[in-house]
Amino acid sequence: MIKVIIADDHAIIKESLSILLSQYEDIELIGTANNGEEVLDLLATQIPDIILMDLHMPRMDGLTCIKEIQKRHINVKIIILTSYEDTYDVLRAAYMGISGYLLKNISSDELHHALQNVYKGQYAFDSNISIKAIKVLLDFVCITFEEDIMTDDNTLTDQDREIIKYVIQGYSNKEIANVMFLSDGSVRNQISHILTKLHLRNRTQLATWGLRFLLNQLSNNQIDM
Repeated sequence: MIKVIIADDHAIIKESLSILLSQYEDIELIGTANNGEEVLDLLATQIPDIILMDLHMPRMDGLTCIKEIQKRHINVKIIILTSYEDTYDVLRAAYMGISGYLLKNISSDELHHALQNVYKGQYAFDSNISIKAIKVLLDFVCITFEEDIMTDDNTLTDQDREIIKYVIQGYSNKEIANVMFLSDGSVRNQISHILTKLHLRNRTQLATWGLRFLLNQLSNNQIDM
């Protein structure tokens, strides 16, 4: 049985999804939420296999909720189910570890199949969105960087790499400190040291360098996107 939580601020969407999913014997809807805060409240008492989550919700949006779930080390798969084809959101959410990104015009059988695949450890991304995201990544790879930005990363520690990961995801110093159990000052100083090691000037360049490094790894390892 696949346990599911639906997070969406539109009542008609939640009701429609509940009705659609109820026709499948292997799906159990264990809760619904209007925003990210309500999702976290639900997770305090029960853990689903998958959360179907809208991105644009009041009080706490989808991406912020994903951050909070990660901070709490809750093992749950997340499928973004949205009406918006925002490539930037796709890339950010994908790097944050979601298992799927689908549009709300998906059919009930397609959604059911996606839930089954994600439950098995696979991924479920809308094909049109995936193509757009890949094009953005290819364009990004072609950007010309200053030579010193491409400094070899051998001097980075494991903790440095973890901090860079959170910078790419848009975490503030305070958020990084909380998730890594460090002080704000320690994070601020370590980011400063990382910038010095990589000959970078600011967090934006650091996030850019980190994304470029990940893309190079992707290319070198010939990972199938």
